[in-house]
Amino acid sequence: MTGVGFKATRKTIKHLTKIRTNTTLLHSEYKPVPVEKRLENTKVVKMENGYAKIYVGDSKEGWVESLNEYLNLLTKKENEDIHTIKISYNSVRPEGERLKTFGGTASGPSPLREMFEGINKVLKNEIDPYLAPIETDDKGYGNVRPVHILDIGNLIGANVVVGGKRIF
Repeated sequence: MTGVGFKATRKTIKHLTKIRTNTTLLHSEYKPVPVEKRLENTKVVKMENGYAKIYVGDSKEGWVESLNEYLNLLTKKENEDIHTIKISYNSVRPEGERLKTFGGTASGPSPLREMFEGINKVLKNEIDPYLAPIETDDKGYGNVRPVHILDIGNLIGANVVVGGKRIF
């Protein structure tokens, strides 16, 4: 059996930065770009109108960077003016394309999109109607509880597992 373990208790998460729950998450229509035009690393463009766009890079690092940038947009004070986050997966190789260094085939953008959607739903309390929502201040910041961290951790873990399908 393989895997990774983690725990989330009130003690282990009490120092986590507050996170905003008042943003809108959008996804660009997936239009894969040719190999030579793909971004390797993730790029973020912040616009003056309160929008930020995350361009996901086509690498394991690019996927990690996209999650990090998403969380930065939700937690860092300098991003308070961002109310809408849009994610472009166009540089992510299409499902079924061979993975050269990792082996197997690409899973395409769907698992990554599902992870972001899942995290958004956890933060907005759209998964379990019996769970008390995250209490927020007037700027939309709130403290996550252990159950939120567990849900988000499981979403990330599920994304990692399907990140590269193996063919044997």
